[in-house]
Amino acid sequence: MLLNKSKQKGVKLTIIALSIWKCRTAPVFDVARHLLLVEVLNKKIIDEFIVKLPSGSVLGKAMKLQQLGIEPTINSLEKISP
Repeated sequence: MLLNKSKQKGVKLTIIALSIWKCRTAPVFDVARHLLLVEVLNKKIIDEFIVKLPSGSVLGKAMKLQQLGIEPTINSLEKISP
C-alpha cells in the first residue's frame, strides 16, 4: 500500500476510491460499507484493497476518507466482481 508515499518527489500516484455496498458500487455514498481503493502508478494498477468504512453517519465516513488522504469517490456503477 503506497498511500503514504504519494507525496514523494517524482512519484505520480493516483488513488481511485469506489464506494461499495453489497458487492456493488454504492448508489449513494451514505449506504457504502467499504471502499475499493485502487492505486495507479504511471498509468498502471499496482495495488488494490478494500477498506471498511465506519457505520453510521456520513460524517464518520467522510472523516475516514480524509484520514486516508482521499478526495473524490466513484458511485453508481455496475456490480463489482468479488
